[in-house]
This record gives sequence, C-alpha cells and structure tokens, in this order.
Amino acid sequence: MVAGQLAGWATGLRGVETPSPVDAEPLVALREQNALLRQLQLVDREALVVLRGQMVDLNARNADLERRLDLLRGVLLPHGRTPDLGVGEVTLTRHAGEVAYRVLLVRVAAGDDAPALAGRVRLWLLGQEAGGDAQPALLLAEQSLSLSRLQVLSGAGPVAATFAPQRLRVDLEPKGQAPRRFEFPWREALAARATSPP
Repeated sequence: MVAGQLAGWATGLRGVETPSPVDAEPLVALREQNALLRQLQLVDREALVVLRGQMVDLNARNADLERRLDLLRGVLLPHGRTPDLGVGEVTLTRHAGEVAYRVLLVRVAAGDDAPALAGRVRLWLLGQEAGGDAQPALLLAEQSLSLSRLQVLSGAGPVAATFAPQRLRVDLEPKGQAPRRFEFPWREALAARATSPP
C-alpha cells in the first residue's frame, strides 16, 4: 500500500513542470537590471545633493560679486555721487597664535583732484576669553590712513589661543571728518581656506 502511494506521488510529480534554465535567464536579467537601476538612482540622489550645495555656493558668490561690482562702479564712476568712505572687503585667516587680515578701504566718489584722505585706522577683534564673561576688544592693528580711492591694509597680529573672536571692528578716523566704525561677523570674514576653532 505504501509502495502504491509512493508510485502515485512520483507519477504526480512527473506531471508538474519545473522551470527550465532557459526560463530563469530573463528573471535573472531583470533582477540584475533592477539592481543596476537602484544603484543609478542612488548616484542620481547623491549628485542632486552635491549640485544643490554648489548652487547655494554659486548664488552666494554671485551676490558677493554683485556687491563688489556696485562698490567698484562707485569708485570708478564717481560723477553725481556724494563722497563716501567705507570698507569694501574683509578677509581674516587664523593661524596658530595669530590672525592674518586683509582689509580693503574705499573712498567712493572722490574727485580726481581731491587730496588723499589722511588719518588713522584701527582694527579690533571683539570676542571672549575662555572662561570669561566680558567681551574684550583686542587691538589687532593700527595704521595710518592715506586714501585717494582704494587702500589695502594687510598683516597679522598675535591672538591667544584662549581668545574666541566674534567680530572684527574697523575704526576709521579721517582728519577733518567724523570717525566711522564698521563691524563684521568673524565667521563671515574668515577666508574660505581658513580653519577656525568652533
């Protein structure tokens, strides 16, 4: 009886078709294609994230270039504008024990026959000493002002590692005019290649 059941079961199995290797090939090919498409989708997503970051960076650079262009137009095309004095660009770089600076001073709309503007320029770092509540002002540089249209101040000054800068202040004291003060956030003034402690 058991032998008869086994024989009937074996006969039933013979009637069921098993997939041939030829039928499995399209399925394997579809699986490989699906895996490849998923990988491409991941690559596309990563590329999109990178492109969005580059767009943000390019928009920021474009805005900065527009600001600089407007500033230079005022310097080079002064007709019809009131004379003015300002800071066109600030770049800071922090190295071990010092801060390097580059400051572009601009005198907008000074006539060709206008004498150079004389006076003093002071650069201050405003921030905090480690563990202190007060916000000390650290004199970074003091130089003479001799400005017809553009003047670049550059150099470096010592800064303790325990000092955490927050702002750069530029005090312009032209002779015969009221002093002018400009402040720039530390992080915005850092050079792109610079590294700064958090």
